[in-house]
Amino acid sequence: MQNVKVERIIIIFLFFIIVCESFGLYYFYSKAGQDDGISEETEILKSIEKEEDSFAEPARIYVDVKGAVNSPGVYEVNENSIINDVIALAGGLKSNSYTNNINLSKKLNDEMVIYVYTKYEYNNLKKANTNESCQIINKYEISECLNNGISVIEPNSPSLEKDNDAAQDIKNDEVETSKVNINTASKEELMNISGIGESKAEGIIKYREEHGPFSKIEDIQNVSGIGTAMYEKIKNYITV
Repeated sequence: MQNVKVERIIIIFLFFIIVCESFGLYYFYSKAGQDDGISEETEILKSIEKEEDSFAEPARIYVDVKGAVNSPGVYEVNENSIINDVIALAGGLKSNSYTNNINLSKKLNDEMVIYVYTKYEYNNLKKANTNESCQIINKYEISECLNNGISVIEPNSPSLEKDNDAAQDIKNDEVETSKVNINTASKEELMNISGIGESKAEGIIKYREEHGPFSKIEDIQNVSGIGTAMYEKIKNYITV
């Protein structure tokens, strides 16, 4: 009888262990499955977010188009646009436009200026360098860029202002040194100025011999044959 009671206790104990193990296994796999479900759901949500980002509308930027286009002006485009796109918005190129110095496939940046020269303008420039683009800092005095035959003009990052100011000072010194001094230049040196031929060079020399040195570059307009239009063309290349 005693043995029967012991056996029953053992059986009950084993049954209890089996039930506990079964419950533990069920809980483990149930939890694992739940975690997998959450993980899978998270991945799906991330994938949807990425797809939504890929279809997000590009930012809008503003570009100023000048020169030999049919409708110069400021145009709003998306950030993925290229120069050719904004020229099309500006009514396209005029028949006398010159674009060999422009990469029409270049991507646009906000506040960029695109200047399209006429063939006559470009051929008559005294080009100081052959860079495709020119950067300016927090201002839009673009005449120096245009004098160098550059069509793509864009602002620099403000963080580069100090470095570029120093570089600009050096460049200004170089430009000043390369200018022709109309008080001391020989006839040959004067003829290196675009638009100044032999007769005008001789006229400049004759004028300073008769009237003394030029006190300012504007006085060159007193020389016969050099009027306002010619002065505007050469004023960046002369000094006194």
